[in-house]
Amino acid sequence: MLERDVISFLANEVRLDMAGFTEQNSGGVPQMQFGFWIVDGFYQSYEVADPEVQLKLRVERILGGQQSFSLQGKPDESFFKKISDSVAKALEHPPEVGQVLSPTRKAEIDALNARVGQLVDYVPPQTILPGMIRLRTVPNPDKVMSALDEATRAFESILLLDPDDNAAKMHLAACLLLNTQDWIGVERPNEEERVSRAREYFREVIATSDPDSADDARVSLASTYWGPKEGLKRVEMLDRFSAEASDQKARNRFLR
Repeated sequence: MLERDVISFLANEVRLDMAGFTEQNSGGVPQMQFGFWIVDGFYQSYEVADPEVQLKLRVERILGGQQSFSLQGKPDESFFKKISDSVAKALEHPPEVGQVLSPTRKAEIDALNARVGQLVDYVPPQTILPGMIRLRTVPNPDKVMSALDEATRAFESILLLDPDDNAAKMHLAACLLLNTQDWIGVERPNEEERVSRAREYFREVIATSDPDSADDARVSLASTYWGPKEGLKRVEMLDRFSAEASDQKARNRFLR
């Protein structure tokens, strides 16, 4: 069982291992065990006489059915037990959906992509504008940050299962770079670390020479260098990408 709180840590460890930066590195693509169930949910908290939480819990069997539970109560041990009991009930008595196929790695990736599709839309790079995500939620700080966190963990989970998934890398990088300050007035922590991670994902995509993704990654990578201190580096990077392009149409993408 993999808890969401350790997904980011594990995903980073896998990337370091693949790059040969760990003591016991394998240098290859790890084969992470795919999941049989996905458990997640959405919640909101509010104040009455005492703090209470409303939780919409979802339990989905890969290539099977899905069950939902609506729970409400004080955020204490008894409420957590209700959550645990609901999950156990779903696992012991899954919904009848006809023939249930055996879970596969691809099936979990498809399920994760479906979850992400409920949270965000990805807008590919245009000319010299980077790729970005649009959150499918109202501009409420709690909802925005919750959706962004969920989408980030989902893309990281996909990369645990398939470290070579270029689309997941591009989408995850866009999540890391999203500016919430201008949208909802909430400043995200660890900006330097997030930008550094996003750049590494873009470089990994560029290194694959995938014709469908590499130039998008080049545009997005250059866009992370901005402001008076990094603006010159951005210009130099776009000029280099243009000079290295294989044809005029590709070169035009990097014209300033």
